[in-house]
Amino acid sequence: MKRFVFLLAAAALACGCRSRVFPDLPVAGNAQPVVPVLLQAGENRLLLTDYFPQWEQADSVTSAALEVVPAADDWSEFVVTAPEGPFVATFEAWTGGRALSVAALGGPRSEAWAFSEGCDGRKVFVKTSQKPRKAVALWQNCRLPDEAVTLSDDGLTVRIPADARAAGRSWLRIFAAADDARFNDLLIPLADGRPVTDAAQLTRHDKQAQVLYSLMIDRFENGDSSNDAPLRRPDVLPQVDYQGGDLRGIAQRIEAGFFDSLGITTLWISPVTQNPRDAWGLNKEPFTRFSGYHGYWPIHTTRVDDRFGTSDDLHALLAAAHAHGMNVILDYVANHLHIHSPVLQAHPDWVTPLYLPDGRKNLELWDDERLTTWFDEHIPTLDLERPEVCGPMTDSALYWVAEYDLDGFRHDACKHIPENYWRMLTRKMKQRFPDRDLWQIGETYGSPELIGSYVRSGMIDAQFDFNVYHTALDVLTRGRSVRHLAAVAEQSLAAYGAHHTMGNITGNHDKA
Repeated sequence: MKRFVFLLAAAALACGCRSRVFPDLPVAGNAQPVVPVLLQAGENRLLLTDYFPQWEQADSVTSAALEVVPAADDWSEFVVTAPEGPFVATFEAWTGGRALSVAALGGPRSEAWAFSEGCDGRKVFVKTSQKPRKAVALWQNCRLPDEAVTLSDDGLTVRIPADARAAGRSWLRIFAAADDARFNDLLIPLADGRPVTDAAQLTRHDKQAQVLYSLMIDRFENGDSSNDAPLRRPDVLPQVDYQGGDLRGIAQRIEAGFFDSLGITTLWISPVTQNPRDAWGLNKEPFTRFSGYHGYWPIHTTRVDDRFGTSDDLHALLAAAHAHGMNVILDYVANHLHIHSPVLQAHPDWVTPLYLPDGRKNLELWDDERLTTWFDEHIPTLDLERPEVCGPMTDSALYWVAEYDLDGFRHDACKHIPENYWRMLTRKMKQRFPDRDLWQIGETYGSPELIGSYVRSGMIDAQFDFNVYHTALDVLTRGRSVRHLAAVAEQSLAAYGAHHTMGNITGNHDKA
């Protein structure tokens, strides 16, 4: 029976992509390529919503090359058994007689390489460093039939499907393996079914081509002095008081061409939510308390802080950025709320315990208690593993993309937030706004395994690669060999794929 299912899947795939584009599929994210899965040898337990967040269940999941069995009756969870060594394959999620594909990769990346050598009409030519033995090609999230891929001793040729001519911008992806090596993957943007060969054709919607600028609203440009409201308290040093930057000031700099002159295509703006009007925290050397100029102490999660401007100012900023061909992503804080938040006043039990069983305060224990630790006593960590907490808090985040034409989020403190929050938020976003091109990037300090555990089509699209950042600092300022930077960069490519959208950052508000 299992062999019959595999053959059925292969037969369906052989004819599926030669039909028209699939408008009759349930909303399933066919427009944006699904992040591949890197399988470990043996059994891998997977969640359907990590790949197709709009689908909470499927008719079945199959594969022509891998063993797939359900772990739940509705296929919301399933187990894929992978062989030892390098391989490329796909598995298919079926609903209503149609299938969408996910690239499944095995084995570590090696010194083997592949690159697109050129194109001729509707064919793409790929050169490889050694003879490929297996290759799969996906257009969008549909695996092309085997006869669309031709292998040779030093590469392969892929025929672009006719459906691509009617799709505007779409993507061809190629994955290949040799006997003892897995090649880097290839991503080829298509315009009306033909490969994009001129960088001038790339736009703000091509995520792999983004150049991102991080700014803190209060410290960037004061466009409206009428909303200035510094605390001017003796226990708050001027450096940590409000300086007057606002949304109108950012819009003015956009219109003046400042970001255009730098080649910026995406603005990351700091949190805009209402913060407290008094001072909190304490630094002893030098002595000071802090204002909420940074935006990371939310009181009202769906209100623009009046010191930054108005709702109309945010709308105007977004319109100006889009007119200049730039995205805007909003920094959003989900991990905690300020103790004066009306939400915490109404639900004081929504937070994780401040005290550990051994009597210690659960403060700044970033690794030992990463999902429960508090950043400070005035900003309790929310217990987002509880559905009654996670539900309304994801709705608060959703408010910003529902009310404003934002292009996505930069998420604060990802590693301190449980995975169920990211799955719920992304599922809601993609179910409610299937035609919005929303992108999410997160902040996690840790190993590539921890960082990558959040990077799924059903969680967040990318994270900042602080491992590359810290290694670059060692090389550029502390005399470490450039070979070390190359090795860490290769580690990231192996962990996240050759065409990830991870943030290769040069600094932010936490890192000089």
